[in-house]
Amino acid sequence: MDDYYSCPCGYKSKYKGNVTKHKNKCSELMKINFLKEIEGYKEEICRLKDIIKDKERIIQEKQHNISVEILQKKDDIIAEKDRVIQEKETKISSLHDENVRALRAQNDALLKKSGQTNINNKITIINNTIENLLPIEFDKIGSYTDKLEIEHLESPEGIAEYALAHPLKDRMICVDLARKNVKYKDHLGNVSTDKKMNKLTSLIFDSIEKCAGVDMNQLCGESQKQKKAFKTKFKKKCCEATLI
Repeated sequence: MDDYYSCPCGYKSKYKGNVTKHKNKCSELMKINFLKEIEGYKEEICRLKDIIKDKERIIQEKQHNISVEILQKKDDIIAEKDRVIQEKETKISSLHDENVRALRAQNDALLKKSGQTNINNKITIINNTIENLLPIEFDKIGSYTDKLEIEHLESPEGIAEYALAHPLKDRMICVDLARKNVKYKDHLGNVSTDKKMNKLTSLIFDSIEKCAGVDMNQLCGESQKQKKAFKTKFKKKCCEATLI
């Protein structure tokens, strides 16, 4: 069988030169080559799209990682700030407790040495103790309710223990146990007298009801007599613990 040279369009010739000339003019071959070029372009476009998608994915991952890192740094800064504040508050409270203990020890030593508690000595002791009282910020009393335990709510004495350990800690003194008169400093440092401890009792009970969601009316009792007795026990415990 004779060898033939051919064009994709179907043209054949025994002579290579004839086929070459034909190919230069063959529209069918041009169309085939053009379609091949188009397919090549399509493949290149798909490849470029895949590259773009990969780069977009990488950019999104980097942006996410940067956002997470920024948030983590922010949380770390806040945590460190809270830790420093807590350390300072603990240190201040510790120093204050030491000053109060030293002052009370000094007062006790003076009383033992003198062998009597006259009015002038008592006034001096009260004034010295008041001078070292921490101010009460009424709008922040409710912030201590996260320290409130179920055991505290089991009795008026339990609520008194909570109040003396947290919102009223080193912030009040009893100057007359029989009348339950107490003294405290307001947020400006002004000394006030709370007769029958009515104001501080209302503040503590209201803060527990508003911030801890406890129904204090139900807790204190149904009748007015029961409510009064409950609050009297609370006041008695607070006054006895802070009596000068």
